Amino acid sequence: MANQAMTDTTSSEPGALADNIVHFARALRAAGLPVGPSAVIDAIRAVEGAGSPAGKTSTGRCMRSS
Repeated sequence: MANQAMTDTTSSEPGALADNIVHFARALRAAGLPVGPSAVIDAIRAVEGAGSPAGKTSTGRCMRSS
């Protein structure tokens, strides 16, 4: 998985943001961090609840707060 090519994170397709969060969680797990399914769901809900983020900083803040 570590050798997987990075995908375009600017896609506006429905579900793209959730897919990116899931991909990020998998990368964290591969690095040895304990990220459970509930943490992924909480992160997706936090970002969706905040609306369309202005940038990566906003998304990161939403995920840290979840």
